[in-house]
Amino acid sequence: MVACFCILIYLGSMALAGIRIFNGIKERRALAEKEFSRLAENIGPILDMESAVTDAILKSATLQGVIIAGVNRKYVFERIQGGIIAWNGDNPRFKSRFGLSKKPLVKQIKAQDEVQPLIFSAVYSYISDDMLIAILKRTLLVVLATLCLALFTLLFQFFLSTERGRKDEPPPGRPAPERDVPAGEDITPASADLIAKIRPDVSSELVPPPIVGVSPRSRISPEEQTEERLASELKRCASFEQDLVFMLIELAESDVPAYQTLMEEGVKFFLRRDLIFERGERGIAVILPSIDLDQGFDKSEKFQNRMQAKFSEVFEQNFEGSIGLSSRADRTIDAERLILEAAGALKKAAEDPASPIVAFRSDPEKYKAFIDAQNKNRS
Repeated sequence: MVACFCILIYLGSMALAGIRIFNGIKERRALAEKEFSRLAENIGPILDMESAVTDAILKSATLQGVIIAGVNRKYVFERIQGGIIAWNGDNPRFKSRFGLSKKPLVKQIKAQDEVQPLIFSAVYSYISDDMLIAILKRTLLVVLATLCLALFTLLFQFFLSTERGRKDEPPPGRPAPERDVPAGEDITPASADLIAKIRPDVSSELVPPPIVGVSPRSRISPEEQTEERLASELKRCASFEQDLVFMLIELAESDVPAYQTLMEEGVKFFLRRDLIFERGERGIAVILPSIDLDQGFDKSEKFQNRMQAKFSEVFEQNFEGSIGLSSRADRTIDAERLILEAAGALKKAAEDPASPIVAFRSDPEKYKAFIDAQNKNRS
């Protein structure tokens, strides 16, 4: 009865959280439409004032990026530079990311110095961190209370069964009664491992290898363990058909206090100390299993914003660092190759301060053809 009650509470809390998130998304969409309409009404007279439009987006609670397209010119505005709009030649387009509206808001506007109307389009964030945190707090409180009830019930049952067992024990000196064994009952304990029976090909890879050591300089894993641990995580994720992201983060210059801050904030943000490794004198490497490249890019943006706030607070300066990442992306890929791809993305990010985050996005079909060609050449 207690188990059924707990399950009902869990399901109810999850359903309630889903309803709150759905209502929050509806409210943000309505707010985004109001902000978009207000900006569209005022944008004609100030079209040549790019800073004014950028300020209007930054003050908005929902709008993330704007594209204004005309016959002879195009304007783009982003809340996070390089994170909202991508370019296909001379044509800008909105990126497809979690949290951004799939369908842009579109309106025609008339500018003072344009003969033809301009196409004014924008995307907005349909979910906010503050809203998610508030909903998760309420949900987790209910789950925690239910978990405490379940633990209390288990402890009560344990002590009750222990007391009954003591009462059923025979008095000293009297042998315990023999138990009748029903026909066909096997009372020999099984010695085979259940996981090995089900999946003998992956049973040895289900549990990640133990951490060999932590670097005394940084209290994260040393650099020489990166490739071995990444190879293990790649095999595990491939066995369960999961994606994996490998991320490299590097400071622009060697600085001991800044590097120490980078490592401390990295552990706080990514949580898994055993999946964070040193990289040279000014960088770290992070393994992020069970997420795809878009989710990894989103995490890298949030981490960069966290570092910007931390550096402004501690060092009174901007965070100057680059981030490069790559993913398994349904490929049979080894650790060395994945590290090489992330390093290439990191190099491009370091060369362009305007785009400090670069992701290597592979084409699985082209990659398979490339591997097949290499195997043929070797044979």
